[in-house]
Amino acid sequence: MKRLLCFVLVFCMAAVLFCGCSNNNANNTSESTPNGESTSSSSSESSSSSESTSSSETEESSVTEEPMQQPETIPQSIKILAIGNSFSEDATQYLWDIFHDAGIDEVVIGNLYIGGCSLDTHWENMSKNAEKYTFYYNKSGKWETNKEKSILHALKLEDWDYITVQQVSQDSGNPNTLGNLQNILNYINTNKTNADAKIYWHSTWAYQFSSSHTGFPAYGNSQMQMYNAIISTFNDHVAKYDLISGAIPSGTAVQNLRTSYLDDAITRDGYHMSLDIGRYTTALTWFSFFTGIDARYIDWVPEDYPKIAEDQAAIAYAVNQAIKNPLTVTPSIYTKKPIVTEEMTDADKQAIIALGYNPDDYLVLDLDMELRSLYSCTNHSKKLNVKLSPTNKSLPYNAASNIFTRDQLPVGSIISIAPGYEFSPEAWISLGQRTPANLAPQKSTQTTIVDDAWWNIFQYRAFNLKSTTANTELQESDLDKLRIYVPKKTPKFEKYSALTQEDIAVLSAAGKDASAYQVLNLDLTLAAFYKSTNASGLYYGKTYSSDALPKYIATQIFDKTDLPNGTVISLKSGYEYRPEGWTDLTVSNAARPDVTNAATVIVDDAWWGSYNYRAFNIAAAGEASALSYADINALRIYVPKN
Repeated sequence: MKRLLCFVLVFCMAAVLFCGCSNNNANNTSESTPNGESTSSSSSESSSSSESTSSSETEESSVTEEPMQQPETIPQSIKILAIGNSFSEDATQYLWDIFHDAGIDEVVIGNLYIGGCSLDTHWENMSKNAEKYTFYYNKSGKWETNKEKSILHALKLEDWDYITVQQVSQDSGNPNTLGNLQNILNYINTNKTNADAKIYWHSTWAYQFSSSHTGFPAYGNSQMQMYNAIISTFNDHVAKYDLISGAIPSGTAVQNLRTSYLDDAITRDGYHMSLDIGRYTTALTWFSFFTGIDARYIDWVPEDYPKIAEDQAAIAYAVNQAIKNPLTVTPSIYTKKPIVTEEMTDADKQAIIALGYNPDDYLVLDLDMELRSLYSCTNHSKKLNVKLSPTNKSLPYNAASNIFTRDQLPVGSIISIAPGYEFSPEAWISLGQRTPANLAPQKSTQTTIVDDAWWNIFQYRAFNLKSTTANTELQESDLDKLRIYVPKKTPKFEKYSALTQEDIAVLSAAGKDASAYQVLNLDLTLAAFYKSTNASGLYYGKTYSSDALPKYIATQIFDKTDLPNGTVISLKSGYEYRPEGWTDLTVSNAARPDVTNAATVIVDDAWWGSYNYRAFNIAAAGEASALSYADINALRIYVPKN
């Protein structure tokens, strides 16, 4: 049974499922990287532009949701059959466990699976009673795999309460592919054994913004274009079929979650859901859809992915809003990953004072250290422990922390290590990407102040703690020898900065009066780039895995007020840049601007052309090498003061 959350709870059952709202409204291919080379990695989408931020609390701003209460009644039985493909497999993988966690006594889940199966293929198999499906069946908490089964076999096996159908993902937003839907619905309706069973449409999700799926170009390689097409296909076409009772808004829940701090990193290959957060989100959507129970009511997470618990609030919000508003995206209120802190001790205060800082300005980061565990970032981002690596002889001598993002471990944080101990600040560009051996961080026995150079090109960090005395097994009492203090306030973002002597020399050489200019803050992201033929999403380590990433530095996106006529763009020798451009940030371009290595460019109407927005991908000449913090001044932009 369930626990109540530790805040006031008021149950908000969705009285009308997706059907109520909508019926009334009647494999992976290569893609080019920023300046031309090809990679077979899939990727994802982040915010289209960076915004200036003022001084703000490092702690997550308090977020307010409608309160929830425990439901008065819980169904005692639920039986769901999905006629689908890998997308229904993603959505149902954790569904039995979630229903069970809610206190439902009898749960039966079935999934008829053929990879990439379309409606036309389903109808062909129905008409021939073809035994071509793998039938996944779960009535006890364990999935059974049954090969070579037919749709009719599954329909007759149980008195299903709900039966779902869906289109193959690449055609999910194409109403011209629905020709056999009525045949499928008639077949299900004729052969179901429960006269009251309802048929629902599974409204699937759009691909990651830079997915290399071969079906993505049909939507202009635009995630929002694909999402809108999926929604309109259901609302304008599928919802009009009398036997369709409504649609499960998985795609809207996923799109909602993409507006949170989790961004677009919730697929495992650019289109299938990730095995942790992605699958959990879609299963939770099905749960709330079919029961009307608030997603916050569930606290179960898969044993293999306990860290999902840290993101449950953001996930539940995305799901609940999808149930309430299934046809539109609801921006998340969870825009920063929460920072978990612990109580500051007197020893912490003294340590901070000894370093010349005020303890009142800091919080103690909860590292959640685990004995007999460690990371190896050159291999993967999994925390190795006795369960995962029982033969690893180094485990007794190590303890490992959680993995932290830049939001959780901001610039200005203090990493304090006690004498006699050392730490390894493991680092990843992407959690799905191994860190090259030459970039692997070195062990340290020194107190460290986090700055941009420390983060370098990385988006994630974690810590291995070890004694400097060889072969010393760590104990519980050793876990506080590594302490991290995070500032309560992040630095204020300044749009402009003063000219240096080098800047003055550059402007003078360009024939400009240096006193009339100021330096524009480019808000750079290391190991990142834009690709304007895929709209305005930023490819970067948090959401994109590619060996090409370290070759680039990306600026924020600028409009004409940021870069007025007369602006001077200066580039150092040995570098090049591509000045990506967009007329509309939500629309992909047919072609990209050329790469330039010009030392000086003066912005004018011709430079802007038809574009309303521009951003810069910076690289070494010929994309010859990886860039680092040392390269951040390769591009300088000087803006007239008036």
